[in-house]
Amino acid sequence: MVWVLAVLCLVAAVVLGVVAFVADLDTAGQVASVAGSVTGLVGVSLSCYTLLRPSAAGSQGGCDCSGSALRCRWRQHRSSGYR
Repeated sequence: MVWVLAVLCLVAAVVLGVVAFVADLDTAGQVASVAGSVTGLVGVSLSCYTLLRPSAAGSQGGCDCSGSALRCRWRQHRSSGYR
């Protein structure tokens, strides 16, 4: 997944470079503005989807993580007997 994103970023950079070279900087700026807006909207959509989807794992280990997730993991770690 990381390589796919890296390749997409490289392709976007090359396309913007070609637009700047072939057309002019104003057109390249407008293309970059639209590309950035679309990317931001996709990011917000993915964030909202991730926040609102139900958890697949549910509550693990019978731990109530209402306070702090770090404290919850620490309690789970200590209760497993690992030192």
